[in-house]
Amino acid sequence: MKSKYIFPCIMALAVASGCVKEQGDEAYTITRTISDGSKDTARTVISEVNGYMYGKAIKDSVVENTFEVVLNDKMISDLNCYVKLKSEFLELDLDRNAIKKVGYVYSKSDSKPLVGSRNCYEFSQNKVSYNASDSTKSEITFTGRCDNLDFNNNYYMRSYAISTKGDTLYNPFVAQFTTTLPHDVWFQRNDAPAGLGFRYNCFHCTNDGVTYIYGGQNGANYYNDLWSYDKTNDTWQQVASANDITGLCAGTEKRSNGAMIAYENGADILLFIIGGEISTDTYTDKILFYSTKNNRYCKKPDHPNYNTRVDYYEDGKKQYYYTDKDQPTEIELKDQDGNPILDENGDPKTYTQHTDSAVVQVTAAREYIEPLPQPMAGMVAFSVVSTGGLKRQYIGLGKTQDGGVLNDFYAYNKEYDIMNFMHPEYSAVTWDGMGSISTGRGNNIGLYQAVAEVCGTTVMVGTGETSDGVSNNFYLLTFGTTGEITSNQIASPSDSDYPNLKFKPRANAASFYLEYTEDGVPYNRFYVGTGRTGKEKDASYDLLKDFWCYDFNQKRWFALADCSNICREGAVGFALERTDDRFAKDQGVKARGIFSFGFGYSLDPSDRNVLRDNWEYLP
Repeated sequence: MKSKYIFPCIMALAVASGCVKEQGDEAYTITRTISDGSKDTARTVISEVNGYMYGKAIKDSVVENTFEVVLNDKMISDLNCYVKLKSEFLELDLDRNAIKKVGYVYSKSDSKPLVGSRNCYEFSQNKVSYNASDSTKSEITFTGRCDNLDFNNNYYMRSYAISTKGDTLYNPFVAQFTTTLPHDVWFQRNDAPAGLGFRYNCFHCTNDGVTYIYGGQNGANYYNDLWSYDKTNDTWQQVASANDITGLCAGTEKRSNGAMIAYENGADILLFIIGGEISTDTYTDKILFYSTKNNRYCKKPDHPNYNTRVDYYEDGKKQYYYTDKDQPTEIELKDQDGNPILDENGDPKTYTQHTDSAVVQVTAAREYIEPLPQPMAGMVAFSVVSTGGLKRQYIGLGKTQDGGVLNDFYAYNKEYDIMNFMHPEYSAVTWDGMGSISTGRGNNIGLYQAVAEVCGTTVMVGTGETSDGVSNNFYLLTFGTTGEITSNQIASPSDSDYPNLKFKPRANAASFYLEYTEDGVPYNRFYVGTGRTGKEKDASYDLLKDFWCYDFNQKRWFALADCSNICREGAVGFALERTDDRFAKDQGVKARGIFSFGFGYSLDPSDRNVLRDNWEYLP
């Protein structure tokens, strides 16, 4: 009869999940008729060499099968897959014998394992628990644990007992198991180096498998350094610092709680470092950019419009710039405040495009990206390919300097990010308004410190602080042929299949997206967890460590293993692919997720600290 006994084991500061499943059993029994002078009794006897020991053994019980992750393990290859068995031997005939040893023998290839046989191995004796005072009893019970089993392998296991004369009684029922790959596991990677240190509310983005973080804060201390994650060596490497940058039109203030986008500029990747908080409750609209190709901040040759030609008009000491796309022949001139320039008769002054002698063509060159429409913090940012193959970079949501929570999204429009002192009409559309989040009932909703992840050609946005609390809602954004956004609310995790495990409303959570295949089954999942249960300015709130995923194929939520034992907010979440461990090499399981940094605690909610730990998730 097939059976399955799985008892999840949560180790101290660890996460565990079942890794062994029983497939079946095969009896290996030699039954002989022995006469004791009064009656014939059938005994289960296994002994080919040393005579006979009479008795019978019932099927070994699997009391625990799992794998464990110890807090200090840095590599997932150190995961320990093990099994615990419990055995009972009954009706032992021990008139002249006592039990001198009990144990377990197993094999990956021999379906009838025996001690000493080829490719057969014993449990370590220090992992077999047996009370020696039971050695003369006719009924004995003992347990054993076998460590360091291989994942995704078949095993045959059974118990045995040996008498003082050397007779052996094996369990006739060979338990057959197949160990499976571990899943839903968090394990600790290396902490951030001392130079990076402890911080939360970093800017971050991932491009072509490389994740960057910028800035962040530790209390009142703000940062403006840039780091990238080296997944081969499992550490963070400093890329650059903006400390020594001078003479830029864009501010280089140390800041946190903003957003970052990776912008593909030909063969270069520009990191847009957008907005954020430069001191308590003081926001900025400035945008730095960093050239990954040239390893430098904000130089004119790196600007997206370097070498772009534009029309130029000079009226006295004032300068105006235009593009020639979709412009009328007659253009009304305006000053930098957007007011019409009047001629001597008081009429709006115009010029005829490409014919006015005052118009010449110049090359755009400047050292910043056009600022945000207004100072903002707590935004989301992403690059996504919309319907028709158009790739655009978006920022959205967040909070304004006056505390207003935003629901708008803006897309970067390179065409109008021309030059400094650009015509106001075109400066205003450098960041195009592209839509907002809607509840689907005609009501727009703003979110501050929400999460957003590109999931294929769509984007999942959710949680965050609203104008009157925190949210547990999620919205799926789709994009039209010109990049316009449509939002649709999906079912909340609170409506999932876990009636006794509610997804709490939260803000400042972390997330990532994984698409992978395991055992021939494709998975397409958005993951989210941690965060705080109240508004940023609330007198008190709880921090969270729970972790959930939305499966796009099944269109449902799953509750998963907590992210370590640490409750936190303001963490960085991102996805990566591993190629350097046995699960990637042998099993093809490459997808991983990372949660790093944040602000939180492990045991005492009143003892909250800034963090620098890194945890990796195997789905």
